[in-house]
Amino acid sequence: MKKRLGAFFVMVCAMFLLTGCRMYVDYTVNGDGTLTAKSTIAYTEEEMETIGDDPGEGEWKTLEDGKRYFVDEPDIKTASTDEFEEEEGIWITEDMCIYDLSSLFDEDMQDFTDTELYMQMSVTFGKEIVSTNGKLSEDRRTVTFDTELSVEEAYWYAYTEKGNERIKSDHTAPKMKGAKAGKCYKLMPLSIEFVDEIRVAEIRLNGQVVTPISATYVDNEGKDKKCTIWYTRNGKKPEREGKNTFLVKDLSGNTASYSFYIDKKPPVIKGVKNNKSYKKKAVVYVKDKCKLSKITINGKKQKMTDKQLVKKGKYKGYYKYTVKKKGTNRIVVKDKAGYKKTLKFTIKK
Repeated sequence: MKKRLGAFFVMVCAMFLLTGCRMYVDYTVNGDGTLTAKSTIAYTEEEMETIGDDPGEGEWKTLEDGKRYFVDEPDIKTASTDEFEEEEGIWITEDMCIYDLSSLFDEDMQDFTDTELYMQMSVTFGKEIVSTNGKLSEDRRTVTFDTELSVEEAYWYAYTEKGNERIKSDHTAPKMKGAKAGKCYKLMPLSIEFVDEIRVAEIRLNGQVVTPISATYVDNEGKDKKCTIWYTRNGKKPEREGKNTFLVKDLSGNTASYSFYIDKKPPVIKGVKNNKSYKKKAVVYVKDKCKLSKITINGKKQKMTDKQLVKKGKYKGYYKYTVKKKGTNRIVVKDKAGYKKTLKFTIKK
């Protein structure tokens, strides 16, 4: 049999098709910034018939559930912890381990048994584990997790004493990079990221849990640039026009909220129309869905205070200006997202 799957995350995805399989992966923390992973996949007789390959590497075994499986030869890999996190989604340091398996499943799924698959993961540290929601070995250095859990419980973690102390001593909330709180943007900022002293545990965008997906785009100079797209577990993008709020929590429970605005339309000017004429005076109303940065009438900057703001009626929320200057008048409105709108109108003599 040819080796089909080498990485933990790739295996999980593949097993949505190979639903009768069992998968085992054992991580060992080497103490030098690397991990060694041994992953093994076991196929049911039905799956072997479907695959139709000659079982040349591996052997038939009866596993802990009492059923017979063809157990493929273990795939062993040693790499940096950063590489494993990027490729397989698991975060392991010398003193801490976190794997959010529920992020791999649609949020509408109620239980792992819906997939008819079984996954088991173990992590071996160089020191004793003092805090975990998995099963500990006798020497307390190896912890084992499996998918005989509901999706809500599939947040696997394990900490040594040092890791536990780090979490207790962290009182600083995550910081946002790539965007500024309170600022207006034409589109969702491309490179938002959240950094923390230890690790960000959860990110919500407009109330929904999101996962960052990295992508690449080509800028105006033809260079490849990385960007981040935020998706919910059911594949939706909760970003919206107007106010967007990220609520970010770290492993220690510290939280931070960051809000900014997405404005996809230029400012609105009402009361006058471009190149039209009016008798004696014109009343101009100005508004933007985000925030206005500057209004000029005939080159003179206008105030945007509570005095100019309409409190009720048809133009509630608009800034109001009365123009009486005879002849041609020009109004220029800019918003904080960078849009500009210009109108010319005439007051008859």
